[in-house]
Amino acid sequence: MLLSTAVEKFLEEISPPVVAKETHAAYKSDLMFLVALAKVDFTDNVVDFTDELVALYFRKLKAKGLAHMTLYRHRSAINQFGKWLLMRRLVPLPPAPPRMRKIRTLPRPLASDVQDRLLALPLLGRDRVIR
Repeated sequence: MLLSTAVEKFLEEISPPVVAKETHAAYKSDLMFLVALAKVDFTDNVVDFTDELVALYFRKLKAKGLAHMTLYRHRSAINQFGKWLLMRRLVPLPPAPPRMRKIRTLPRPLASDVQDRLLALPLLGRDRVIR
């Protein structure tokens, strides 16, 4: 099967409401880049969905200087697509994307005008103490 055809079928199966519209659009973009890379450096065949292709894919992404969380999302797209191919027995074993730790960030503080509005709310008793 063509890799591009497999990607299209995968995207059809996970189309909204199965996943959020934003997730679907991101996965589509990520996997279309994978297909384009495969067509240039390999072939448009699921047989070429290998560790070598995935390693090249991530080297190209890192060369673009993408943020860690963006790379993490790309990894998720590749993982989900690989699992989908495996479930349909189109690959004997999906390639392993590079290991990445999800970075936990601290919550951003509220803007000062929002803080002022919250503090100005008239609250009594327990609610006032909690605030």
